[in-house]
Amino acid sequence: MVRFVIDSTAAPPEDFIRQHRIYEVPLRVLFGTETFRDRVDITPDEFFDRLEKADKIPTTSQPPIADFAEVYQKILDEGDEILVLTISSKLSGTYQSAVSAAGMFPGAPITVIDSLSTSGGMILQLQEGLEVAEAGGSREEAAEAVSDAIGRTRVYFLVNTLKYLQKGGRIGGASRFVGTLLNIKPVLQLEDGLVEALEKVRSKKRGFRRLIELTSDGLRGYETFGPPVVIHGRAPEDAQKFASMLQGAIGRDISMIVHISPAIGVHVGPGVVAVAYLLPKK
Repeated sequence: MVRFVIDSTAAPPEDFIRQHRIYEVPLRVLFGTETFRDRVDITPDEFFDRLEKADKIPTTSQPPIADFAEVYQKILDEGDEILVLTISSKLSGTYQSAVSAAGMFPGAPITVIDSLSTSGGMILQLQEGLEVAEAGGSREEAAEAVSDAIGRTRVYFLVNTLKYLQKGGRIGGASRFVGTLLNIKPVLQLEDGLVEALEKVRSKKRGFRRLIELTSDGLRGYETFGPPVVIHGRAPEDAQKFASMLQGAIGRDISMIVHISPAIGVHVGPGVVAVAYLLPKK
């Protein structure tokens, strides 16, 4: 059997994790001298409560190699094979931790894949691999399905401010938007594993419309495509509103609405709304 391991930035719903028997390895969130395991020691609500009161923006760190190694050992002891999917290596050292841990088990059936994405993008890639593995496919076949999905993954997001991306050093090409007026909302994308700027809009409403246009344009011409994932950071009402607008525009239900993990919240802040989808296979 193929068992899947993800890091906590994917943040799928707990029932999804239980249903598919997925292992999740947490990143660390650091408020000064206090360290919390992402989605283990601190929930998204607890995180944003602390963030609002914090004098300094918290930081994050990758999971220790030992955390991955412990999970690998459990799975291997059960006689199963392992497929690992991590946040983009251009955003975090998590991929390297996962690879280093795999090196501690020479010859073991472990495959580690760099998603070049995170959050909803990782979830969609994970679903592609799960579909193959749960239909009886091999680890190699499941890994091929995940790898194929990486190039078809699209993630667009609207943030309230670039402050968190700038302070966290994950701003990438979006740096050209720094210093813009406060009423400007940046529309960003994950491209080749990095945060890149698309454009600026003057309101949240226009931002939602632009995210929908980007999704509709990307999927235009395809008769069938998988349902997108909607992502938010402490903005459930906005996410629900956006999801309803998106469903109406593309004529397809949403796969799920997910809350970002605290480790991602450190870098995008509250109020973010995003959409992730896969381009259909050619």
